[in-house]
Amino acid sequence: MASLSRTFSLANEDLRGHRAMDRTYSAAGRWAFGGGLFNCIAALLLGLPFTDNLMFEIVNDLNAGLGLSGEEWTLAPNPANQLFVNTAGLALFLVGMTLIYASRDIANRIAIPLLNGCVRFVWAVVATYYVVAHGLQQVFVALIAIDLILAGAYIYFYLKINQPMSMGAMATR
Repeated sequence: MASLSRTFSLANEDLRGHRAMDRTYSAAGRWAFGGGLFNCIAALLLGLPFTDNLMFEIVNDLNAGLGLSGEEWTLAPNPANQLFVNTAGLALFLVGMTLIYASRDIANRIAIPLLNGCVRFVWAVVATYYVVAHGLQQVFVALIAIDLILAGAYIYFYLKINQPMSMGAMATR
């Protein structure tokens, strides 16, 4: 009888563990999708030669409207510089699409958001340097904060999904 009770207890623990893991997968997928959508929307204007300047104007107007300081963001008139901006915009758009792709099977593709989170963290450090040392517009602090939040979420979900199984879950396998 004790063995049967123990079996039901382990099965119940395993069921709770699976439900919790399903919620974790669902949340991780939503975060990956949201971060990917954010990238796609933010980067699309930079990726196209006739809309890249619009993104610069939006950022400048937002910075001024919030009463923040920093150098105005301008697009260099040199076509090589414009091509570089467009290439970066298209690359960021691709990163966004990759996150959206990962969100569709997050259990097997969680490493994609993890790597993205690591790069977001490095970008946040570099961007902070430019805000502090070179007077980059302070509105970029909001982008830095968003990237740090996304990086933290991706790292958290990677660790949560890859944590060792509980003893009860291992005993039923």
